[in-house]
Amino acid sequence: MSAYLEAKEYKSRYEFTLAEKLLLEATEYDASNTLYLNNLGMLYTELAQYDKAIDYYEKALKIFKNVLGARHPFTQNVQRKLQKTIDIKTIDSKGVPE
Repeated sequence: MSAYLEAKEYKSRYEFTLAEKLLLEATEYDASNTLYLNNLGMLYTELAQYDKAIDYYEKALKIFKNVLGARHPFTQNVQRKLQKTIDIKTIDSKGVPE
């Protein structure tokens, strides 16, 4: 089984540490694979590690824009995930009003 599919399986079972390890290893072999980068962004968003999530989404977004263009659905999907993560980070940093 590929590292990506194995990581996806671990993530579905909430074994985030193992999923992260495999996805990071996968990016060592192919740092421009948007599937790996996007999945790391999603994983870090789930773990509330927003700065890491934003970093990986931005990497994927840059590649998608260069290869597919800004209007491609994949590009727009990553753009939405990035913006949602930024919004969540902003809300979390402000906390709940008293």
